[in-house]
Amino acid sequence: MNFLKVFRLIFVSFILYLIGDMFYRWDAFDYYGSFLEFIPAVALISVLWSLLALLTAIFAWLVLSVLKKIFHLLKLEVHFEDLLILTGLIVLLGLISLYLKSSLWPFVRVSIQLKFGLVAGIAVIALFASIMMRNRAVWLLEMINERITPLVWLFGMIVVLSVPVISYKAWSNLAEINNLAEPKASANGDVSRPNIILITFDAMTARDMSVYGYDRETTPFISKWAESATVFLKLQAASNYTAPTVATLMTGKRVWVHRRFQSNGGKPNKGKTENIPLLLKNDGYVNMAFVANDVASVQELGISESFIAAPPSYDLMTPSSVIGYSFRFLQKYFGNIQEFDWILLEDFILQKLAPDNYFKYPIKNQFPIRKVTERFIAEVQRYRKGPYFAWLHLYPPHLPYLAPDNYANIFNSSSKYTTAKSQDGLVRPRYFSEDQQADADILRARYDEFIRYCDNEFKTFIKQLEESDDMKNTVIILSADHGESFEHGYFSHGGPFLFEQMTSIPLIIKLPGHEEGQIVHDLVDQADVPATILDIAGIPVPSWVEGRSLLPYMRGDKPAPTPVFSMDLIEVPVEEKIETGTVAVWEGNYKLIHYLKKNESVLFNLKEDPGELNDIYSEEEKIGRHLLGLIQDNLVKVNNRFSGKESY
Repeated sequence: MNFLKVFRLIFVSFILYLIGDMFYRWDAFDYYGSFLEFIPAVALISVLWSLLALLTAIFAWLVLSVLKKIFHLLKLEVHFEDLLILTGLIVLLGLISLYLKSSLWPFVRVSIQLKFGLVAGIAVIALFASIMMRNRAVWLLEMINERITPLVWLFGMIVVLSVPVISYKAWSNLAEINNLAEPKASANGDVSRPNIILITFDAMTARDMSVYGYDRETTPFISKWAESATVFLKLQAASNYTAPTVATLMTGKRVWVHRRFQSNGGKPNKGKTENIPLLLKNDGYVNMAFVANDVASVQELGISESFIAAPPSYDLMTPSSVIGYSFRFLQKYFGNIQEFDWILLEDFILQKLAPDNYFKYPIKNQFPIRKVTERFIAEVQRYRKGPYFAWLHLYPPHLPYLAPDNYANIFNSSSKYTTAKSQDGLVRPRYFSEDQQADADILRARYDEFIRYCDNEFKTFIKQLEESDDMKNTVIILSADHGESFEHGYFSHGGPFLFEQMTSIPLIIKLPGHEEGQIVHDLVDQADVPATILDIAGIPVPSWVEGRSLLPYMRGDKPAPTPVFSMDLIEVPVEEKIETGTVAVWEGNYKLIHYLKKNESVLFNLKEDPGELNDIYSEEEKIGRHLLGLIQDNLVKVNNRFSGKESY
């Protein structure tokens, strides 16, 4: 049997699987994108998957050819077709087993002994079946090859047509990146106006920072640095994952208004014209962004035109796994195809079959902080003729918690959960039971060690700033996009929960010339941060910004308190009314979390119950109904806006 016939069989099998997966992916993509936006993703994966099919066919043909020669030398009458049937049956039975395992027992861990036993059983069954079919193997394969000819031509045409689509996408993406990378003339703004540096750590909860009273010494330098700054104790994130929170930081709008609900795509509503950097740019500021997380990048937010310098996130990483190198390559050439990592996604078959080693898991932190800070230090030297706004979004302490060796085990001496693979194995199900809390505590220690690394890198950054720049007119704002959870039976972030570990984040603002620090105990909103940036720059806050400036607090005033909102709306399609998801509201000491789909609420008094362990809705029903009314009234307003009854 010649190679072409082997390739035809494998090529058609691969593409048929891919078509099924495309329908599955479209169900998610449809939440935030159109079919025309889906086409480049399909084109890219079609070409990549076809190349993998070709490599698989070459490997299979070589192996089967060698086996046939071995059997011939042993004087055993085994045909090429027999071996192909046997291989096909093994693969088919293996895929069926994999599907049943992922569908029926997704979180059950299988021992190595059971895996070997299953493989042996599949091999025996396949061998028996192939022997039974031996006399008809040649006829069967010839018949299949003949029947799939139309599919070969059809799928081949799809792949051929995909090449110019991805070529154009790669060309346009590189053009955008090169445009942002080219040195530009600095704006000649008023140099007396303050420079503003916004530093956000990804997934850093205030609950695990010693500057916020945590019992572990995770942030010794930040604690010292904050002594002459304003520390806001009760900043609540707009959501519990990156995509919506950074959209709030750049637009000043809450999630239900900017509507960037999903992590894999979609731009904020009116984000191109209604964003904070654009207002700064139009008023003479030089804007720079150094964002290590591609989900948070200004390209993905659709606001790159508001920045004079914004290196792509792949340029701020140091890969330490095959997935990492692949990610960097694909992002470089196909940056805003959010499904470019389709072939790398955990729920795609390639990842399921891949070995659990260097291929999947990084062996070190792939997004070192210094890669970002040193790039900023070098870049800012170009733009000295006007005030600048710089946003540095640092990936640590995001999962995996892989702090350098000199931070390892400083908070827990256990040897557990010191690798990305072991951490992933624990966190992947997201939910954990009470008897796993001890493991969660060890993992939290690894997270805390990563925060200690962040603290030291922040110390180095401040020192570099002071050595390279005149800090007498520079404002530094330290914050995060969202927090991280090791409590309430839930790991990491995202998901339906809005407990304090995921929503309580740091906000420390250091104004030039202020020697005495202060602490603000009032509730503040993440949407207040961009309003504050505009106020610091002396720019009027437009009506479409939902937040309010926090400068009055820093001047000693005490503005009237307002409710604060956070929400997880990842299950809501961007073009539909908000009828599912989770919304939280804070007012005074009280916090209510409402689950829209279940129409259920829980109420906490955070002053008396900071761990959110006791639901008091039934005891404080009047307060609960009032807070629920705030959520419902606002939902009616935003849903009416969306339906066209009101205008944005």
